[in-house]
Amino acid sequence: IKAHYHQIFLKWLRSKADCQYILVTNVTSGIEWINVHYNISFIFIHLQLLTAFHMLSHHVVYQNLTSPEQVLSLFPESFHSNLKNLITKILLENSVTWRNEALSSQISLPKLVDLEWRVDMKTASDSLSRMAVPTCLLQMKLQDTPCISGSPSESTVTMELSKETLDTMIDGLGRIRDQLSAVARK
Repeated sequence: IKAHYHQIFLKWLRSKADCQYILVTNVTSGIEWINVHYNISFIFIHLQLLTAFHMLSHHVVYQNLTSPEQVLSLFPESFHSNLKNLITKILLENSVTWRNEALSSQISLPKLVDLEWRVDMKTASDSLSRMAVPTCLLQMKLQDTPCISGSPSESTVTMELSKETLDTMIDGLGRIRDQLSAVARK
């Protein structure tokens, strides 16, 4: 959403310009105000109101507006106060649900749910010598992105790491941690 006010003028012409409307969009607040001139269809007005409510609800969810004051500030002073309060109440009651649904339906990478590890000793022997090599078994439980049909599925990935591979992995994870900390401080 742009930070400045933006007006879009659309003209609807029906049968030799006998039906004309002007649609003014305030992009900052996400609210559309309709000035109707002549005789415009009832369905089209409802469609415009639905579009305006969609833009407003999207703005409330995207900006994480959680207080009535924040939502009420989006409306102009001349807006009907009872309608303004009712719309604000509806938006605040449903915004958490809408946000959670939007986040859960996003395309994303699998999420780490659980991590288990253990150290094993690989042993081998021949008649001359005995060999023991420590290895790390790492088991990660991952939650895949939920599909349309329902709940997210979980999968398990198990890998064996040598000491050298584990050292490389720990070094890389340490660098990632440091970069995340540096970004979080900014």
